[in-house]
Amino acid sequence: MSLEKPYPERFEIDETVQNEHVELAKKISANYREHSFKLIEYSLGYLPAPYIYLPHLALAQSINENHVNGIISDDTHAIETFALCQRIRNDDMKKNGWVRYLHLDQDYLDFYNSHLGIYKDVARQRLCSFMGYEPLLIYSLPAEVLLRQLFESDELYSDMPMHQIDFRAITIARYREVLIVQGEQQADESDLMGLKFGAYESQKRHKK
Repeated sequence: MSLEKPYPERFEIDETVQNEHVELAKKISANYREHSFKLIEYSLGYLPAPYIYLPHLALAQSINENHVNGIISDDTHAIETFALCQRIRNDDMKKNGWVRYLHLDQDYLDFYNSHLGIYKDVARQRLCSFMGYEPLLIYSLPAEVLLRQLFESDELYSDMPMHQIDFRAITIARYREVLIVQGEQQADESDLMGLKFGAYESQKRHKK
């Protein structure tokens, strides 16, 4: 049996955005759009592809407007925003295939050992250093492959400060870990890595 590669030679995803979501986003004021983008990026540590977050912008605007107009409290605003960003994160994990291959068979292991193997060690070391522990391979394998592909394309280098792609890789590994150990509901309700790892301050330092 040959394994269908879970990720192509160069990481690419279908970023096709449905026209209805684009048109809806255009109706949202530029200020609210910018605020929503920053809020998503702050919470997740990265901004997913447009076709992931655009369907959620109308709700994000509604939450923001209700808060600005005093309809909901600061606490309610924080709770509703957190839940919204969780749904965006969950869509990114599921619609982009990061929850496939939840069992480590020999074909999957062979793929891991052979695909861009020159970056195998540096990718795993980078992921583990930011996570603060060494996850089981079945949790982190696709995240490590993603990092390898960014190393190969020179979009990432070993001594680069923590970057959006690192937050996405951590998110993939951590979501898979909770999914495998505790189940889908717990994974969907799990922490957002941007908030947990202080994405905002880290990315400000990176941009200086």
